[in-house]
Amino acid sequence: PQLTGKAQLAYAALPTDQALDYDSVKSAILRRYDITEETYRQRFRAVSKGTEETHRELAIRLGDLANKWLKDVSTVDQIKDAVVLEQFLNCLSSPIRVWIKERKPKSCLEAGQLADDYTEARRQVKEEKSNGESSQKGKQS
Repeated sequence: PQLTGKAQLAYAALPTDQALDYDSVKSAILRRYDITEETYRQRFRAVSKGTEETHRELAIRLGDLANKWLKDVSTVDQIKDAVVLEQFLNCLSSPIRVWIKERKPKSCLEAGQLADDYTEARRQVKEEKSNGESSQKGKQS
């Protein structure tokens, strides 16, 4: 193929059988460029109509971005959960949001449990530090 840069590197790293498979090559290139469902979600949310773009073209582009963002989602409940998960993550502080995204929860309920686990673990560490400092002060007296 006529590939350059990162795309060429992604292609060259594939085993021969995968290099002959279009979907494998496409997937490897997207990974190399770090283009994920999250990328398409962000593009979908940030889209605006171009000056030379018709409204119909904008609608088509939005549909394409939504399809790429929600490619693994097929039922109404899954679409709803994807939207609720997005809003849930937007409600969190940055450190918790990043930590949860790294764990790639499959649902909003799973993300909620992860957030609770994150908060509880840090609360326990904070209490342990506080108790440790208190006992150190007691020994110094």
